Amino acid sequence: MLKNRCNKALMPLNLESKYQTLFKQHQNTVSIPPKIKKLRNVFVNQQGLVLKNGLLVKGCAFNLFGKDDNTFYFSFWKKTAEQYFVCKYGSSLKSIYLNDESSYLLMHSAWFNYSFWINSYIIRLISYLKQNIKEDVYLLYPEEWNSIAYVKDSLDFFPIKKKLIPKDHHLFVKNLIMPETRPWTSAFYKNNIRDVYDWFKFLDSTNSSKKRLYLTRKKRNVRCVQNEDELIPILEKFGFQIVSFEDVSFIDQIRLMYQTEIFISIHGAGFSNVMFMPKHTVVMELINFEYATIEYKFPFWKLSNALDIHYFYQFGHVLDNENTQLIKGNNYQINQNYLVNQNIFIDLKLFEENICKMIDIIQTTVN
Repeated sequence: MLKNRCNKALMPLNLESKYQTLFKQHQNTVSIPPKIKKLRNVFVNQQGLVLKNGLLVKGCAFNLFGKDDNTFYFSFWKKTAEQYFVCKYGSSLKSIYLNDESSYLLMHSAWFNYSFWINSYIIRLISYLKQNIKEDVYLLYPEEWNSIAYVKDSLDFFPIKKKLIPKDHHLFVKNLIMPETRPWTSAFYKNNIRDVYDWFKFLDSTNSSKKRLYLTRKKRNVRCVQNEDELIPILEKFGFQIVSFEDVSFIDQIRLMYQTEIFISIHGAGFSNVMFMPKHTVVMELINFEYATIEYKFPFWKLSNALDIHYFYQFGHVLDNENTQLIKGNNYQINQNYLVNQNIFIDLKLFEENICKMIDIIQTTVN
C-alpha cells in the first residue's frame, strides 16, 4: 500500500494556504530502498531499458508503475520488445553480445539530462560501489557520453572500468548488475540521496557555507525570468552573486554549491546542484504557476526535503498575449514542450519578502 512505501515531504516554509492543496497532492517521497539486482541473460536497449522473459525489469527506469507520476510502462515495453525482436531475428538494428563471465553495471536509463545524471545515474553507481567492488565489473558507457563534459569530469572520480557501447547499439548481456532507479522522477529515497554530496565532499576546501547565489538562465533564452533585470537590484541588496552555470565547470559548480547557504533559481536542471549544499541551508524555486497546476510534480521540493534543506517557492506567471496561448489539457507532450518552457514574471515585493524570510531561517539556524 502507498502508506507503506512513502513518506510525506515537509511543506514549504513559506506555504500560502491557497496553495496547500497543490503541494499536498504531490507530497509522497520514497521510503523503501532501491535494490541492486543481479540479472542473467537480459536485453538492454540503448536507453538502458532492460527486458527479461519478455517483460521490462522493475527499476530499470522511472515511472513504470504506480500513479505518482505519468506512467510509461506500455510505451517503453512496446519499444524495447520491438528492438529485441529486430536485434534477435533481423538485421536493421545493431547489437552486441556480452557473453563473457564479466559483469556489466547499468546506471543509465530512459531519461537523460544534467539533473538525472547527478540525482539518479551517479546515485545508482555509488550504491553499487558502496557495497561491492569487483575487478571484473565494467560500467556500460554509451559512446555519446564522450561528448558531455560533466559526465567525463564526474566519472573520473569513480574507481570502475568502462565498457564503451557504440552509438545506436543494443545489448544482449549474460551478467548484468542493475541498481534500481527510484520509482518516479519526482520521488527521492532519503537514505541515499546524500551519497553524492558525501562522495564529492573532498573537493570542498573551505568547509564554509556563506555564499548567496542566484542562478540565471538568461544565456539559455528559454524558461527564464522575464523581469530578471528588476530582480537583480533586490538580489544585490542582499549580497547575492549572480551566476550562470554555462560559464562554470562541473567541478567548480560543486565547489561553489558546497559554499552556498542560500540558493535561488527558476525550475531547471541546474537546480539539482542543491545536492551539493550542506544540510539546513535554504533554497527557493521560481515556478511557472500555469504549468504547476497542470503537470508539475515539484521534484525539487521533494529533493530538498530528502537533503534536509529548507525549501521556499515562488510562483511566477506567463503573461497572456497573442504569442502565448496557455494550453490546458491532458496532452502531455504539448504541455511538456510548450508551457513548461515559457518565461515567467515574478512579483518583486513578494520576492523581497521571501528573501528576508530565507535570511531569517539562516540566522536562526546559525544562532
